[in-house]
Amino acid sequence: MGVDKFRYDGKRALVVGGASGMGAEIAKLVGELGGEAVVADILDVDFPVAKAIRLDLREEGSIDDALAQVGAPIDALFSCAGVSGEPFSPVDVMLINFVGARHLVESATKDLMAPGSAIAFISSVGGSGWELRVDQIVSFLSTADFAAARTWCEEHLDAPPALAADQAAANYVFSKQVIDVYVQMQAVPLSHRGIRINATAPGPTRTPLMDRTPSWQMFGDLLFKSAMQHDPSTAEDQAYPLVYLNSDAAGHVNGQVVNVDLGYTAGGLLGVIDCPLVQPLVRPQE
Repeated sequence: MGVDKFRYDGKRALVVGGASGMGAEIAKLVGELGGEAVVADILDVDFPVAKAIRLDLREEGSIDDALAQVGAPIDALFSCAGVSGEPFSPVDVMLINFVGARHLVESATKDLMAPGSAIAFISSVGGSGWELRVDQIVSFLSTADFAAARTWCEEHLDAPPALAADQAAANYVFSKQVIDVYVQMQAVPLSHRGIRINATAPGPTRTPLMDRTPSWQMFGDLLFKSAMQHDPSTAEDQAYPLVYLNSDAAGHVNGQVVNVDLGYTAGGLLGVIDCPLVQPLVRPQE
């Protein structure tokens, strides 16, 4: 009871993309809360964890090999890997941000995750507006497996949507919109097996990805900071709600995409501040 519900004693957590950024802070926090943190990443892990596994989410075989090394049980699965634009191709962005993650999640839930376990994705406030593209997203999610999803990406990621500023932004946004819809679609089927699935949608956050992405730096340092009169969050700020979502304390939280943006999206939806991310939602006729 009480605070013990927030702890991870006796639990094994798999943190995909846990070598840096939010994933690294999640792995460290899980360890501090008594859990066994296993990190799977293409990058080297430079802090103490129970096990570090090499993983390339662009390769189906690499995902299967990584899961074989993790084994059962996986009590908490954190899907944290994410890229945006150069040097990654449009297809690579989708494979890393979602397609590989979906294959890993669906493989893990078959044999390695028991009732009482939980999954948490990192999405983004950049995924706002999925409602306007839900038919396209559901079409993509109907792909049967990793290979079919890869083929879909190769055939459909040539031109950016009308609302995107450029191709890189378009692919990143679409990958996060897909995560939002996937989490909501899978909530009931997984709950029937005793497994929960949620996501957070971080606002601008000081991570290596933000440092490599000029558009996100501009968003955080100009638009967000001006509107909110507050600096972007840190990776540690974002780790706490994710670790909560996969804890027993969140036992009835399922199928949710939780904005962790200091109220930026909410303020934009209600017209309190100017928030370009939600303008297509509040003025869809334009």
